[in-house]
Formats: sequence, C-alpha cells, structure tokens
Amino acid sequence: MSAITEDFVGDYQCRRCGYESRARVSATGGAANVGGESASDIAGVVASRTLLFVRCPNCGKRDPSATTYRIQVWLGALLAGGAGSLLGLVFMMRSQARRESNVGVIAVAMVVAGLLPAFVVWLRYRRAWIDVERRVLLFRPGRKPRPS
Repeated sequence: MSAITEDFVGDYQCRRCGYESRARVSATGGAANVGGESASDIAGVVASRTLLFVRCPNCGKRDPSATTYRIQVWLGALLAGGAGSLLGLVFMMRSQARRESNVGVIAVAMVVAGLLPAFVVWLRYRRAWIDVERRVLLFRPGRKPRPS
C-alpha cells in the first residue's frame, strides 16, 4: 500500500453566503490499487471533501453537506461494526452448538469483530475533517458573486 501527500489548488465557494476564493488543500491518500485508483486520486477526493469543512471567512459557517457527510461516516462505521458483531454472534452460536466451552474467548472475539471494522471505517473516512484549518489556505480576499 502506498500513501502520498499532495497539495491541490482549487476554487472555494461558500454555499451559504457566496464568498469565493482560491484555496490550497493538503491531503493524504493511500491506496492498494483497488479499482485502479491511485493514492493521488484518493488524496484528490479527500481534498475536495476537506473543503466542505472549511469555515467561511465571511460568514463563519460550514457547507451544509458537511454535517451530512459526518453522519454518513458514523452510520457506515456503525453498520460495519454491526456486521462484524453479527459474524461474531454466528461464530459463537456455532461453537456453542458444538458444545465448546470457550465462551470467554468467543465473547472477546465478538467484541473485536464488531469494534475493529467500525474503527477502521471511521478512521479512514474522518480524514476530511481532521485539522482543516491547518491543511487549507485561502489565497486571496474573497469576492462576493455578482447578482444575476
């Protein structure tokens, strides 16, 4: 697996007040060549998501979809944890059916089977909102869009 940190330059626009500016975002991507995506491609996706979490210097608010993205990450982590726990439960039921007495070990394995995937999902997708103020630089004073 390779990881790469790159700087991306793009346009920032506040969806609440219309403030516009150029932005530089530093983002890290890691890939195991799944689906042909490179670490650079994944870093670009992280950079675009990071702009959702930038507080607008004009109105002080974030993009409304930032909250939605965080909810999606938390729900994904909970679903991954639930799937892992369900697999652990199935494993425990099968071993009890075989009359094995390692219930303590199985209980620990069930907890790990639930927590590990949840933690991995949360850790991977939370990158967009970590250290936003440190990783994003708005270049010039913004301008209000012209009325149509």
